[in-house]
Amino acid sequence: MSPPIEPVPPEINQPPYIDPDRILPGEEIITVTSGEEITLEASQLFDPNAEPFLFYAWIAEGGWLAQNARTSLSADQGDLHRDLYYRFDGISLQFNPCNPNVRDKSSETIFLYVSDRSFVEVTNTTVTLEEGAYLEVWAWVFQIQPGACTQ
Repeated sequence: MSPPIEPVPPEINQPPYIDPDRILPGEEIITVTSGEEITLEASQLFDPNAEPFLFYAWIAEGGWLAQNARTSLSADQGDLHRDLYYRFDGISLQFNPCNPNVRDKSSETIFLYVSDRSFVEVTNTTVTLEEGAYLEVWAWVFQIQPGACTQ
């Protein structure tokens, strides 16, 4: 007689996490006073499930930016972040407030979308997710001061 087989419960999918302490710039509203490029960064992304990848997209409110890619589960896990989350490699984007799509605007918002499943579609205004996927969003609002791009 073989020993009893213990059923393994299925892993429950949970949403990814963008930690505000790992976001740069950390402010959600940023006043732009010069034409210097600004680095938008999530130094690490997190998920309570040990997915091989997290998928992300950068989208600008004005519709001029739509980039998407994926980031990998970090090789150096150590302990779980906040005793719950697996760590994923960080991501960044260079934002030029004086690019032709933005320079005449008084404000612009850039969104970071993070999903635990690949995107079905990424457009200049939104993302479409696979069924069963979770989405986490962060946004930076840039208030562009008059004359910021004349320097």
